[in-house]
Amino acid sequence: MEVGIREAKTKLSQLVKAALAGEEVFLTNRGERKIQLRVVEKTGGVRAWGSWAGKVNLYEEWDSAEEDKRIEETFEHVQEENADLTRHERAGKGDGRSAVAPRRKARIKRPR
Repeated sequence: MEVGIREAKTKLSQLVKAALAGEEVFLTNRGERKIQLRVVEKTGGVRAWGSWAGKVNLYEEWDSAEEDKRIEETFEHVQEENADLTRHERAGKGDGRSAVAPRRKARIKRPR
């Protein structure tokens, strides 16, 4: 089935039904095929538990109390370093001034 783009605007639901029924639907512009409506096949599905099994390797002590303490100390150290910095300095902007230029009022030229 070939339908002009202008006509397709008013018949979209009918064209979709035709495509879902397996019919080839083409939208044309000045008689030339430009677009094809087609059904998208469903890919994948619901992920099952354990789908990552055997794909992720964690080191043996990853959930130990010692590792938790090491991570916590690392973040405490970073927080202490950043305590005196401004928001822009923490973001890497440097001097602490605003990175946003001030807004200026738009001038409207009125005819005289």
